[in-house]
Amino acid sequence: MITDKAFKTSSIDTSTYGLGKSLGLTHEALYTKSHATVWWTLDMDVREWGIKFVNINILKVVVEIQWSTNVEDLEGQDIQTLIAATQADFTGDTAEGTIVISTDEQWKGKTWEVINEMDIEDAIYPADCEIDFSNNTITIN
Repeated sequence: MITDKAFKTSSIDTSTYGLGKSLGLTHEALYTKSHATVWWTLDMDVREWGIKFVNINILKVVVEIQWSTNVEDLEGQDIQTLIAATQADFTGDTAEGTIVISTDEQWKGKTWEVINEMDIEDAIYPADCEIDFSNNTITIN
């Protein structure tokens, strides 16, 4: 008998790589704070004698990226690129905004590849997330 249990885990700390280049900036000048929400299932093949296998399936990942930068760190063209790409808010010498990434949607015409590195140990849950804009991968650990 195969059992299927669905879970939603929120507020997972997320590391972000390559966002500046993905937005068209000439260098990485963005400071980010990111959190992910992961929808996942745990499938078990339960037999009379025990459990034959356990499978972890990631259904969807949504990452909210809060970014900021010191405008002095940007060149003139980078400022215009950032405004066009993110509708950034400028206050004084700081630009900031929020970007939401979902595996249900493409990013700049590319589909996200989700890499599942969750292990079955003492507890089963997504502990952290890495999003790499240079190769469009989201890794769940």
